[in-house]
Amino acid sequence: MQTSVQARQSSEAGRHTLPPISPLPRIPDVVPQLRYLRELAMPVALAEALEARRIFTRRGLAKTSLLDARRARIAGLHMLPPDVPLDGGLVVDVGANEGSFVAAALSLAPTAHVLAVEPTELPLRVLRERFGSHPGVTVVPQALAAEVGTARMHVTAAHTGSSLHRPQAAMGELYDAVEGWTVAQEVDVPTTTLDALVGDREVAVLKIDVQGGELGVLAGGEEALGRTHAILIEIVFRSHYEGDAPFPVLHDRLRELGFDLRDVSDLYRREDGTAMYGDACFARA
Repeated sequence: MQTSVQARQSSEAGRHTLPPISPLPRIPDVVPQLRYLRELAMPVALAEALEARRIFTRRGLAKTSLLDARRARIAGLHMLPPDVPLDGGLVVDVGANEGSFVAAALSLAPTAHVLAVEPTELPLRVLRERFGSHPGVTVVPQALAAEVGTARMHVTAAHTGSSLHRPQAAMGELYDAVEGWTVAQEVDVPTTTLDALVGDREVAVLKIDVQGGELGVLAGGEEALGRTHAILIEIVFRSHYEGDAPFPVLHDRLRELGFDLRDVSDLYRREDGTAMYGDACFARA
C-alpha cells in the first residue's frame, strides 16, 4: 500500500515524464535535405549554372566559369548525350545569328570546328566581327535548304525571327510584339544543302534554329544525317510560320531519319500555361 508521500511522488513523476526522444537521423539522410534547402535559397540562374558545370565537368569538357556554364545551358548543350565527341568534333550551327551558340560550344570544346551558317545581313555582320578570324570557325553566308540555289528571306524587324517562311499573321499578337514580327524586307539569299556543306565529314552536333525551315534543312542533308551524332533543334507547339513543322511532325520525321528524342528544355509558355516553343535534343538511335 502506497503512503501519501509515495503517491504524490508517483503523481508528480507522471506529470513530468518526457516523451521518448526520436533518434537523430543519420548523416546520409540529412545531407540531401540540406542540399535541397540550399538549392531552394539559391537564385535559379545560379543553381542551373552550377548543375550545368557539374555535367560538363563529368564529361571531361573544358572547365568554364559559371557565366559560360549558364550560357552553355541556355544553348542546350547540357542535353547532349555524354558520348557525343564535342571537343575536336565538327559542330554545324544552322541559323547562327550573332554567334551565341558558337561561343557557348567553343567555351566547352575549344578544339571543335564550327560551321556557322547565317544568311541575314545584320546578324551576319556581327557574326563575322566576332568569329571571322577565329581559326576554329568557318562563317557560311548562306541559308540551308532542300536544294542549292536561292530563296526568299523574310527579314523581320526583330532579326531573330527572320525566315525563309513568312510569319503567321497572329504571331505578333500572341507574343505582344507585333512590330518585331513584321516583315521589314524580303531579300533573295543563296542556299546550299547540309550534304553539300558537310561533305563526307562526321558531325558531332547539328544545331538547327531556322524559324520554320527545319524540314528543308533535313531534306537537304539525309546523307550527312547518317553521320550525325546528335541534333539540337528548336521545337514549336503551334504553327509560327507558313509551312512550318510543329513538334509532332518534326518528331516523326526525325524518327524516320533514325533519331530518338533524348531531352527537352524548359518550355516558353503563355500566361494561360499554353506551351509555345522550346528546344529539344535528338540523338542517333
